[in-house]
Amino acid sequence: MLHHTPDTKAAFQQLARLVRPGGQFAVWVYGTDLKASGSELLRPLTSRLPRQFMLQASRIAIPMYYIHKIPLIGRATSVMLPTSLEADPTWRWLDTFDWYTPRFQWKHAVTEVVSWFEDAGFSGLRIGEFPVSVSGRKPTRVA
Repeated sequence: MLHHTPDTKAAFQQLARLVRPGGQFAVWVYGTDLKASGSELLRPLTSRLPRQFMLQASRIAIPMYYIHKIPLIGRATSVMLPTSLEADPTWRWLDTFDWYTPRFQWKHAVTEVVSWFEDAGFSGLRIGEFPVSVSGRKPTRVA
């Protein structure tokens, strides 16, 4: 959820300070490789609507999946009303909710997130399989 805060890096820095020496810290944030979506054009409005309304409205993603899969028609509906194409209906619904409701939705490069870990003194950095996911270990204190 760091990418849904006003400042992803500042949120990372606050959490990194809480990691005990020798402890591990891992994050996953939205990557810059995510395509810009029509939902980004609507989010200034939809992020101000009541959450319960948007949770229910996001259910449209469940049947829209099948419409989006129809050649030609699906291309048009995907542009007019973008919804998640997750295979699992529940994830599709929640993913679509996540596209339209957050006030903040920052995207970051893996190199940027790696630099946050390095600046915070973490070592043994690992880039995860899921973009953009990074983990590291906070050094133990020297006596």
